[in-house]
Amino acid sequence: MSSIFKFLQYKDIKNKIFLRLDYKEKDMKNELEKIFYERLNDVSLQNEKINSWANNHKLEWGFEPWKKFTGTNNCIELKIYTRATLSNMSNINKLCKKSAIYLYS
Repeated sequence: MSSIFKFLQYKDIKNKIFLRLDYKEKDMKNELEKIFYERLNDVSLQNEKINSWANNHKLEWGFEPWKKFTGTNNCIELKIYTRATLSNMSNINKLCKKSAIYLYS
């Protein structure tokens, strides 16, 4: 996730970037996956807990918190699905003009 942000910064793209998770902690199979989910959720929402495990969350991740989403589609959306939550591609609701979809299984 941070590599995508760094690439967009390198290309001097100024659009706001949002991270969306379309799965729940209960979908995780083990403790490591639960930690991964919790941290991505912290990044997606820009929770204050992010400061306890990231040295500088704004510089490391670069994602905007969802509470700042204004409805404009002039943004970039990264969305992570699981096989369980993505039954078919028609379920994808794009909120931004540009998006990237990842499948976590």
